[in-house]
Amino acid sequence: LSTAKEPIDELSSQCQDSDTEETCVKASTSDQGPMNQVVEEPSVGIQQSNSDDNEERSKLSTAEEPLQKLMPSKMSDIHKTILTNNCVRITSDLDPNTDIYSNLLAARVLSLDEVDVIKIQPIRRDRAFKMVEILYRKGFDSFTIFLESLRSTHKDLHLFLCDQLKRLENNPTVTEFDLKEYLKATYQQKLDRIYPVPGDDQIRLKLDEVYINLKLQSSGAIHAPHASNSSAPTVDPKNLLAGHEYSSQPRRILIEASPGMGKSTLCQWLALNWSRECCEQSCAQSCIHEHDLLFYLNAKDFAGVNSMPELITHALGCNITREMINPHLAKSRIVFVVDGFDEVKKETVPLLVDLIERRAMPDCTLILTSRPSFLAQYLRSFDSLFSLTGMDDAQREEYSQKLSQQIEL
Repeated sequence: LSTAKEPIDELSSQCQDSDTEETCVKASTSDQGPMNQVVEEPSVGIQQSNSDDNEERSKLSTAEEPLQKLMPSKMSDIHKTILTNNCVRITSDLDPNTDIYSNLLAARVLSLDEVDVIKIQPIRRDRAFKMVEILYRKGFDSFTIFLESLRSTHKDLHLFLCDQLKRLENNPTVTEFDLKEYLKATYQQKLDRIYPVPGDDQIRLKLDEVYINLKLQSSGAIHAPHASNSSAPTVDPKNLLAGHEYSSQPRRILIEASPGMGKSTLCQWLALNWSRECCEQSCAQSCIHEHDLLFYLNAKDFAGVNSMPELITHALGCNITREMINPHLAKSRIVFVVDGFDEVKKETVPLLVDLIERRAMPDCTLILTSRPSFLAQYLRSFDSLFSLTGMDDAQREEYSQKLSQQIEL
């Protein structure tokens, strides 16, 4: 438009300097450019110019529409709450398929790279969880578009989420982030399987189907728990938090065992068992289910962090912010299940040491695992000391049978 305007300005200048209309006409006719009719019919030329300008603006506006859809914007709190609080139901029912991918791609909710990330997940529930995880970070309209994409292929889930949306819209005060539901969904999605062959993720087994309920050997008094004591009483893991003669309400529990004895599997089982919120009338009076929140962590997660909110947001992922965590830390009964103290240097995990010695969150419960002798200087901080000695002959035979059945399946 600026370039096209230059002949008009030049022509106008010539007309102002001329005393006769004839000079203007001659000036206009001498110009062989496309704008020579503007001088002969000024009103038409101006209208044409305005029309061209409007048309150009319309084209620009149309071209900007896809860009506006890509503009970063936050998903509403209500939509985030629905995704979080109903993650278990969504990941149980959702089977990402071509229709859903197509709808989300067409609306620019997902990119091709994100679809590929979802598709490479090994099982259906992992794909569903990954889709929810990605959607959570998307813009304002992404939940509505996702909900509409479920209408034809997931009618029950579509109606369920619509009902949840209506309920929250009518009562927006219940939109507080439900951290407990988020943790339960995460553990049920990630911890229900084990990989018995190190380095081979192709072999996956259901934890419930192969888990052997190993007995914990109580160490009794404050002494080296790895010392052999065949007469020491044994405790079922379900009763790990039960009181005893040395502590009526244990808050710091240490489990020691040599490599390969089942420490990590026990931690995984405890977190998965908590997520199901079912004691099955077999737990002790004090059990894992009486806690509002359970954080399943590795000692390495404590490296380089200085506060509990920072630790938890770092461990749980980018969907969780400190603002979402802080209210729950202040009012919840919390248990930390931390695996692998022997895999870190204590100088690199000061927050974990503070947690052990009750300088951080003294009222919470800590279950910590380690190889023997790595926590000798902190033993007095623990209320309960246990050791895992591995499977006996009968348990080995039971495990072999379960393993064979799962591999055949």
